Amino acid sequence: MPRAAGASVVSDEIVLNIDLAPTILDIAGVKNDDSPMQGSSLRPLIMGETVPWRQACLYEYVQEDEFWRGPGVAPTPTILALRTHTHKLVTYPDYDNWTQLFDLEADPYEMRNLVGYERAVTRHVAMCTLLDQQLRKTGYVDRSIPDRWLVGLTNSYFSYRAHASIPTASRRPPLLHPNC
Repeated sequence: MPRAAGASVVSDEIVLNIDLAPTILDIAGVKNDDSPMQGSSLRPLIMGETVPWRQACLYEYVQEDEFWRGPGVAPTPTILALRTHTHKLVTYPDYDNWTQLFDLEADPYEMRNLVGYERAVTRHVAMCTLLDQQLRKTGYVDRSIPDRWLVGLTNSYFSYRAHASIPTASRRPPLLHPNC
């Protein structure tokens, strides 16, 4: 680490393992401006600098076929998720009713799924939109997702289509993931 860095550095920024390679290259003085790496150098954070930083991180797990998990072992479903400093959205493209939305400030142990509650619709849409942006930014390739949109924002008391702040399919292309 650079000598100017303190013995320990604490940051509340969202950092990921994909930040390690860019950090090592940066500290070694290697320019990687044209690199396809998605991570960012942690050097500014290590040095205590205030810099613009990511506000969310994308999580993806693609279901493995039987060859990798072994015969008779139940598969872990494909997961597309997004975490911000305050919320987490977890979608399972093959399972419409499994979508989860958590307020990490009010519910740090993720015990109350907010999907389907009218009071959480605006946050749900914002997280779905941000997830869609992250998937597009990273070049996510749709591996099995059918053409569905905003599943999970309805319940017997409320229809998302009646909510004025939610864009309709005619105003924007469908999201890349089905369960938002």
